[in-house]
Amino acid sequence: MGRENVTLSKITPPLLSDIIPRTRLFRLMDSGRRRPILWVCGPPGSGKTTLAASYLKDRKLPCLWYRLDEGDEDAGSFFYYLELAAKKAAPQKFSRTRNQLPSLSPESMLALPTFTRRYFQTLYGRLKVPSVIVFDNYHDLPAGSLLHKVIHDGLAEVPSGLNILFTSRHDPPPTLADFRSKGMVEIIPWNALSLTIKETKAIIKTHGKRLKFTEDAIDTLHRRSGGWVAGLLLLLTEGQKKKPDQSTINLETPEVVFDYLAGEVFERIDDQTKTFLLKTAFLPGMTAPMAESLTDIPESRRILNYLHNHNLFIEKSSGPEPSYQYHPLFREFLLSQVKARFTGDEIAKIQKDAAGLLESACQVENALSLSIDAGDWGNVIRLICTQAPLLMAQGRGGTISAWLSRHPQEVIDHTPWLLYWQGVLNLLTNQKESQSRFERAYNLFDVQRDAAGVYLSWCGVVNTIFHAFEDFSKFDQWIVILDELRAKYPVFPSEDIRARVTYTMFLALIYRNPMHPDFHAWAEEAIEIFSHDRDSCLRMEVAFHLVCYCHMTGNLAKASIIIGQLRESAGYFSEAAPLSLLGWKATEAFYSWLTGSFEKCIKAVEEGLKVSNETGVHHLDYVLLGQGISGFLSSGNLTEAKRLLKKMASSLERGGRNDRCFYHYIASWEALSREDIPHTLEHVRSGLKLVAKLGASWQMYLSQLMMAQALHEKGVDQKA
Repeated sequence: MGRENVTLSKITPPLLSDIIPRTRLFRLMDSGRRRPILWVCGPPGSGKTTLAASYLKDRKLPCLWYRLDEGDEDAGSFFYYLELAAKKAAPQKFSRTRNQLPSLSPESMLALPTFTRRYFQTLYGRLKVPSVIVFDNYHDLPAGSLLHKVIHDGLAEVPSGLNILFTSRHDPPPTLADFRSKGMVEIIPWNALSLTIKETKAIIKTHGKRLKFTEDAIDTLHRRSGGWVAGLLLLLTEGQKKKPDQSTINLETPEVVFDYLAGEVFERIDDQTKTFLLKTAFLPGMTAPMAESLTDIPESRRILNYLHNHNLFIEKSSGPEPSYQYHPLFREFLLSQVKARFTGDEIAKIQKDAAGLLESACQVENALSLSIDAGDWGNVIRLICTQAPLLMAQGRGGTISAWLSRHPQEVIDHTPWLLYWQGVLNLLTNQKESQSRFERAYNLFDVQRDAAGVYLSWCGVVNTIFHAFEDFSKFDQWIVILDELRAKYPVFPSEDIRARVTYTMFLALIYRNPMHPDFHAWAEEAIEIFSHDRDSCLRMEVAFHLVCYCHMTGNLAKASIIIGQLRESAGYFSEAAPLSLLGWKATEAFYSWLTGSFEKCIKAVEEGLKVSNETGVHHLDYVLLGQGISGFLSSGNLTEAKRLLKKMASSLERGGRNDRCFYHYIASWEALSREDIPHTLEHVRSGLKLVAKLGASWQMYLSQLMMAQALHEKGVDQKA
């Protein structure tokens, strides 16, 4: 079973077998669809999912189906799988690369509400009208989950003609109170879901074919079940008793009642089927071959088909190899029976075997969770290390973080790759913690003589120093260390690592020590790698610094080549992560300014700021505003330069030391253009103090030049 089958069980409505159409509820749902949000709630086993699926099938409504689970607590995983569901619901709308939904990059996580609105706006635009988006099992989201807010923000964008249908064991959460107050939510509660006597008779007729019931017996079953579908089905299974129990089911504790009734049924089945049920309960989703491999029972396919055909709390999804999933109530019951029938060692072996099958079926998250439960830390570490690069590319860093949070800290502290990924996850949000993790990982990798780990951790440390924008003198130690590493590990483990190390060393040198004897060699190697590097994202991020180098060396022809090479990747721009796209716009603006194309410079700045506002990613606003001010000053438009400078100053407190240095440099230039020498000198002096603390050589040179110009204008040429 491949990844497609695994995904289908999450994004496909269950196959329906011997379902009684609940026409009275269908009419309620027809009426409820006049509001954008439908909320179907009732106790477990009350037929919520079946109602939603059968209604959509009966009304022939296009739908996007999404089954929520604990893994969706990671917003990145939610958006990733929701895109897969959207592609399944409307494949023709996603046939071209430019039609993809936005990806959740690490920087987008810092502006999640903005990203969410943009994502859902794009999603809604891809779906047919009318359509229904179903979020099944909303109750599986933990109370404090970030996803409650994500879904709230997405619901604010629902256009006319689309409906969002939720199934849940509970009423709508407090996060949706504003939608309820505006009359946007139609609730179909438990008392509506409860079976009528007519529906009870229809179910008995369909599922109790081999049993004969008098009208009194049917009335007794209806009264005992309390209108609860799961209770009625279990009572029918228990119907071998000649004299039905007269007691009524107490639905205040449906799980307890289910366990009692299921236990009565479970005790009467044969040992082979018991073993099958208990072992396969460890599989959140399975195919018949998976079940047979885990249980060594050749009749596995027959058992699964029997359970599904008799509606015994198992769902079936279509596909080349059908997949099955136990109803949560039934699976919880089975897992509660495991310890009574297997020893601890036997349970651990089943968990490990099940984890292996899940991994082979591309259900890596489930495999890893089982490995953790089994205490198989070696396998957990292996899975994290193999899956982390892919998950990060999919914007699912939260999943990695959740995995790491389940590790004993002593295991992480002695496992360099786990430390490395902790560093990656904190890079944009907590540079101090990130650097600490990278440094510890670096030391452990060096002891193990793991060249790949050493070089990647070195890059991590340097990048945390850069992104902190506070003290570039910290580069010094790591610049020296790389010289030592090149002697110790002369061959790069891969071309990708060579590119990352080269770009990172070039970055450190251009900001901290452009007088380093090997600076030009590293710069030229970075340019050479840039010319054939296939990583468009990385190229867009490093291009700005390469153009800065060309400016420093006066080689604008080479800068032109770099810009041209980057423009060849234009098809990638629309799909680029916000930070990469902003880097490109900053590069385009800077190059246009250098070459005197001030209108193009301003246009690139405006486009960049538009991206910032649309995505909520404002990391490069200072750079873009500074380029815009440069363009206006150079073209003599002091009014517009002043406007952008005020905008730059308005967020000065939020900026890092590097941002404040840049502001004072730009402000001194603007003051000098107005021949306001006192303010020019004041800004230059403030900037020089900050630059000294920042330790950025290039900014120091520029600030000193501005000071010299100001002193010259003041008539103090000797000091200048």
